[in-house]
Amino acid sequence: MNNKLLWLVAIFIIIANSCSKENRQKNPNSESVNAAISVKAFVVHGDTKSVTPDGFQFAFKQGDKIGIVPYATSGGVNTVQMPMKIVSGIGGSKGEFTSGIGWSMIADGKYRYAAYYPYSENYNSEGIEIDFSTQVQASNGSAAHLSAYDFLYSAATVPQTPYEHSFEMNHLCALANFRITVPEEYASVKFKQLSVITEDAVLVKKGTCNIGETVDNGTPSFSISDYQRTLSLKLSNIAPEERKIDAYLLMYPALFNGGNVEVKLWAENGKVLSGTIEGCASQQNGHAYVYEVNVEASSVPSYLPDKPQDGETLNILLIGHSFGVDATEYLPALLAEAGIDNVRIGRFYYPNCFLSRHYDYYVNRTAYTYFYAAPGAEKYTSQSKTLYDVVKETRWDIIVFQQATEVQAKDEDFGPGSTEYSTYQPYLNDLKQMLIDETIEFHDTVPFIGWHMFWGYGAGNNYTTMWNKIQSATAQMKAETGIELIIPTGRAVDYARQAGYTSTIYGESDYSHHCSRGVGRYLGSCTWFEAIIKPIYGVSVVGNTLRMTEKMSGESDAPDGRRFNLVDDDIAKHLQDFAAQAVTSSAKIK
Repeated sequence: MNNKLLWLVAIFIIIANSCSKENRQKNPNSESVNAAISVKAFVVHGDTKSVTPDGFQFAFKQGDKIGIVPYATSGGVNTVQMPMKIVSGIGGSKGEFTSGIGWSMIADGKYRYAAYYPYSENYNSEGIEIDFSTQVQASNGSAAHLSAYDFLYSAATVPQTPYEHSFEMNHLCALANFRITVPEEYASVKFKQLSVITEDAVLVKKGTCNIGETVDNGTPSFSISDYQRTLSLKLSNIAPEERKIDAYLLMYPALFNGGNVEVKLWAENGKVLSGTIEGCASQQNGHAYVYEVNVEASSVPSYLPDKPQDGETLNILLIGHSFGVDATEYLPALLAEAGIDNVRIGRFYYPNCFLSRHYDYYVNRTAYTYFYAAPGAEKYTSQSKTLYDVVKETRWDIIVFQQATEVQAKDEDFGPGSTEYSTYQPYLNDLKQMLIDETIEFHDTVPFIGWHMFWGYGAGNNYTTMWNKIQSATAQMKAETGIELIIPTGRAVDYARQAGYTSTIYGESDYSHHCSRGVGRYLGSCTWFEAIIKPIYGVSVVGNTLRMTEKMSGESDAPDGRRFNLVDDDIAKHLQDFAAQAVTSSAKIK
């Protein structure tokens, strides 16, 4: 890597011509002191692998400044400082500096001078706050961000004549170089964050450094705001090079005490890869540590988020119509029966709503029916909300779309919509991108996108033609949009029809559009459970003990004419199997 890190020797000349406010300095004269500043290189720690024979190399950037602070030898609190700005040598390890603010160091014994880097206008007698959690690395292997966080200090000393003085700069921090190898399937994925997680709270997020302590002690004080278990480095969508990511993080020395350190990489799609560094020794300031670690993904497919951690929720949003309501109505109850109480479900509904209408409602901030099931709830409540507001208020991990179908006069007929991919666009792509952009803006996460492939209806050839067209349109959608999460309720319905359940699946007649209460809605909800919940939580719907032996009160969009077909033990087993088979076979949709 070209600009590895850190600091060698910089020569600066102090040019001055006026006085400060309280600590008045003399104009340059025979007692004025030219000064040199040297910075100790990081020591590559012996317990880690060597980086290069020369260690890390530093290069000055445009605008770099070093602060020089005078302290009266007779005591008292300093209130002024002098910024030293680089005027030559940018891009190298040596440079010349000038103060440019009108005063100079004097070798008259009245002042001790301390130096620190990087210069801050916020320096005061209390010190400078340093926040280690705001570091951002721009590219793979880049160390450019470190100059803003590698706080350097010198002991405060009295200048000596003849006209030269040297400051020896030390590092407040330790440098951690994480060399991470990702799995082959993530070789082209971009990553947005590195997180370091310790067994005990030994990491420092921020603290205040006061170099005034160097007057008496030779080293600054550092007041720590709090210790924590996690410290993160933001990555600017960094892609691996030959499956490797080189990341640099400046840390206030951590007291690892031989414990294990977990390293997590957060992919741009929200997936998390994890690895462990075993037996890390405690760090020292001024030392560089090279940690090599392999990270692996969880068993959850790449098109789904990982299982939420303790205290977090999995949030699923459906943007659809009545068929989506049918297919998810019992999902909260299935979750409760499985003991899963950290899933939030939202559903936007308008009768037979095409993607074009959802798009129009989103752009124009139009409110319409929003069904909502809080984590742990077994039923939905409804209210009127705008899709924009719901996306702004809640971080949705999974957003699922579906298309409507133009219903004709007779139950056995169908019109364009879900059967024709041409009707999906451009609304699907535009809505998908807008919701991704808004989720990133409001919640700094990227949602996973899914598609609900619902069922065909009608008798004989009408059903077969419709179902074949839906499958074909879904395959085209998957190929052209890259959406891999397919919830195949329509396939589960097809399996049930083949097994003789046609008369109990549909809601008003044997071939009507909607699902029946009981059997039809149970089958759809089982399919959603198997497609999303099983891969994330490792719990299948097969074996779930929820039964529907009587009508559930308070069902969404269930008019009195909607017939109810009970789900007993035997029927539940068959419906659960149909759902599981549908999800397995739909992974092959191309």
